[in-house]
Amino acid sequence: MNTVVNEISKLLGADHVIAASAERAAPYREKIERMRRAVSDDQEAREIIAVVTPGSAEELQGILKLVDGKPVKLWTMPNAGGLGATPPPESGDIVMLDLKRMNKILDVNTPAAYALVEPGVTYAQMQQYLADNKIPFWVDVDKNSSHSIADSIGAREFGYTPYGDHLLMQCGMEVLLANGTLVRTGMGAMPGSDTWQLFKYGYGPYVDGLFTQSNLGIITKIGLWLMPAPPVYKPFTIQLADAEALAATVDALHFLRVNMLIPNTIVISDARQEAINFSGEPVDTRLAPQDLAGKYHIGAWNVYAALYGIQGNVDVVWAAVQGAIDAIPGAELKTAADMGDNPVWNGREQAMRGQINADPAPSAFGQVRLTLGAAIEGSDATGLSNAVQAIADKQGVSAFTEFAITWRTMLARICVPYRHSDADSLEKARECARVILTELAEQGYGATHADSDILLEATRSFTHAGIVDLQQRVKAALDPNAVFG
Repeated sequence: MNTVVNEISKLLGADHVIAASAERAAPYREKIERMRRAVSDDQEAREIIAVVTPGSAEELQGILKLVDGKPVKLWTMPNAGGLGATPPPESGDIVMLDLKRMNKILDVNTPAAYALVEPGVTYAQMQQYLADNKIPFWVDVDKNSSHSIADSIGAREFGYTPYGDHLLMQCGMEVLLANGTLVRTGMGAMPGSDTWQLFKYGYGPYVDGLFTQSNLGIITKIGLWLMPAPPVYKPFTIQLADAEALAATVDALHFLRVNMLIPNTIVISDARQEAINFSGEPVDTRLAPQDLAGKYHIGAWNVYAALYGIQGNVDVVWAAVQGAIDAIPGAELKTAADMGDNPVWNGREQAMRGQINADPAPSAFGQVRLTLGAAIEGSDATGLSNAVQAIADKQGVSAFTEFAITWRTMLARICVPYRHSDADSLEKARECARVILTELAEQGYGATHADSDILLEATRSFTHAGIVDLQQRVKAALDPNAVFG
């Protein structure tokens, strides 16, 4: 395998090829270690042998030529801190492609409110570009500013503004296939078209979705719609005393969200997760949510949402929100004026206007993450929360659930923390996540997202055979030599 790595080094330059064991590989260490520990009994061994950082689609095409016919697989990561939308190869020696050098903002069209970017462009970079050029747009952020925009779209993530459905707000892709062919999707396939970032579908089968949560190609450019800053923005929180108030509030939010009275992704999270994410200090997760709620001046459960638009419309909808929430015992509606400089509130409020400005502080813990889809019903919220907690207690680990209410779905975002320095801790977290996926799938709660490096097998085990067969046939057609695994 050293021959392939040496050839790639000649193509890119030695500075852009990092041996997996080298000190410079530190930013990738967690992914490398998780990969090594994720091999199950029925899989062949797999190992990342190098990390390479190409700077262009042409260099990527050169890498594809070099690995053609070689027993080496390619795994794409838009940057070291990314979510990892692309499933990793299941066996063999792996070269990780970090696309951080492909980080040009190619176009921001102010009249049409869109951008075209390379895969290494991060949210922080786009936010800074808009600020520096005084462009009055918001870009929806998923978790933190170091994430690649293309990776978040590829993972089909949801953020927190009215543009929170990232794939819906994507328009046009350029993709490199395993055989080196460069494909432009949608209107980008039409010679001379000036609507590549204006109309998603083009003519014929719509193929953009093939390159999300998949290893069928490498996204080299992606278009996204940007949200014009609204004239009025009114964020608010609903603090809930207990699970009974949670169920009643979710049922009330169903009407408000489905009818688009609340246009953004509504987030619901318990006091433990709020304190961990936003308090800026160590948190004793053994404490009950009610105890943490008192300490941080939040609810046992907390809802975050906002209204956007012109003043008259916001005033009318605000009256409807007040009427719906005031009727719920144990639910308290609060605005920005009520919350002041509460750090938990500040973190959530920034997200609802697309302004996550800092990465999380370095932590001794990582997370195994998965997301399940449910109806927007109070009984599902309490049932899912209780089921996840019961499984985590039985497995002897912690698990936290955040709900995100989208167009017609309530997404249960579940994270299971583990210690970076403890291999057993990762294995316990992974096993807990597998049990959650399996047991709740049997109850009808299907996975919408899962950490692809360690949960791919579990999601396959309960996926309908028809779609698995179709996916395998598409894979065989687009990547017959399994270059991408």
